Amino acid sequence: MRIVFAVVAVTAWTCVAAPAQEFRLEDVASAAAIAATRIAPRTVLFSDHRNGELVDPATGLIRFSDWGRARPDQRAAHALYPGYDEPTLVPANGIGKARKVR
Repeated sequence: MRIVFAVVAVTAWTCVAAPAQEFRLEDVASAAAIAATRIAPRTVLFSDHRNGELVDPATGLIRFSDWGRARPDQRAAHALYPGYDEPTLVPANGIGKARKVR
C-alpha cells in the first residue's frame, strides 16, 4: 500500500512541477499560404478574416451555411458529420416563416 501511495505521489509531483511550454502567436494574412516546413517550433499561426466578403460587418462573424458553401474543404475537415445541415422548422399552422434551428 505504501509503494502505491509513493508512486502516485511522485507521479502527481512530476505533473505539477513540469513547466508549461511557451508558444508564440504570429499574425499572418493566410495560414494556408505558409508551408508547414517554414513554421518555427512552438509557433501558432493566426489569421483573422474580418475583411472578407462573407463576414457580417456588425459582428465580424461568418454564417455557418455561408462558410460551408464557400469553403467545403474546411467544412469537411472540421465537421464531425460533414453532411450535416441545420434543420429548417416550418410552423405547424402554416402561419409565419420557416427558420433555421441554430
